[in-house]
Amino acid sequence: MRILFSPATASNQYVENTIALIKTLDATHVETQARLNAGFILRNAFNRYDCIIINWLENNLVGKNKSLDIWAVAKFLFKFFIYRVMGRKLIFVRHNIYPHALKGRQASIATWIIEAAIKLSTISVVHSGHLENENAKYVPHPLYRVDSQVEGQGSDYYVIFGRIVAYKAIHKLLESWGSQRLIIAGIVEDHAYAASLQSIIQSRGLSNVELRAEFLSEAEAEQLVANSKGLILSHCDADMIVSGSFFFAASLGVPVFAMDTPFFQWLKNEQGYQGLQVFTSLQAMTAELATAAAVEKNTIAASAQRLFGNDRVRSAWGSVLHG
Repeated sequence: MRILFSPATASNQYVENTIALIKTLDATHVETQARLNAGFILRNAFNRYDCIIINWLENNLVGKNKSLDIWAVAKFLFKFFIYRVMGRKLIFVRHNIYPHALKGRQASIATWIIEAAIKLSTISVVHSGHLENENAKYVPHPLYRVDSQVEGQGSDYYVIFGRIVAYKAIHKLLESWGSQRLIIAGIVEDHAYAASLQSIIQSRGLSNVELRAEFLSEAEAEQLVANSKGLILSHCDADMIVSGSFFFAASLGVPVFAMDTPFFQWLKNEQGYQGLQVFTSLQAMTAELATAAAVEKNTIAASAQRLFGNDRVRSAWGSVLHG
């Protein structure tokens, strides 16, 4: 089976791990393409792929002004139909219900467009079992490759790690944050937002909160999260399916304290995942952190391997591709 996986984003462990696992399946040959361009289309116009796997196509629905516009919709439709024609089988991997930047009516329109594209695909793949249906197959999100020597030193801080962006509601968390030590670390996409976080920290006198608005290497990120008392996920917007930061923490055996989402409810209540606490409000979360009982890293890591380990991911992709 000749497979195209797109886009093949450089230095993205999700992409690297998924491709590596698919390559281990029998009778599969995986090719990658970073961008859909004229040269690539012409080279493959008369040499169709047996299967094309597309990721993050929904992000094309956001225009340059961070809103849904006619050009963004045209770009999405153009790419989708090119992929549809070039592949005998098209697998649409849905990473979000709709793009993070869209709100209100634009979010509703984007959702309708995405769901229409999914119906025209052979099948879609989702990373949360609560979304599985006849048109969407559940495939576990792969874990991250981490240094097996990272054990963690049991430090006294909680951590928020990942891109520092407004939709993650970090500002709302800071408004109710208490005396626990907190480190917020990651790349800044909106410098005005980062400045607003620093302003809240200063105005509330939160000397126990540290904002590290910077790039962290993989080794630095692993040490930061592994040494923490737990990872905090402060957002629960309707666009979100799963969180990459959650899987990073799970890979390290680190507890997660998260706002209530359908994925986390499914994971905790139906899958029995260990090391996850879910809250309906940020106030309830911050109150719980002061007395949260520790969960053994080995227990969390074993639970993560059971649900998201390589064997589970490989088997699920095999069923989608060859089923």
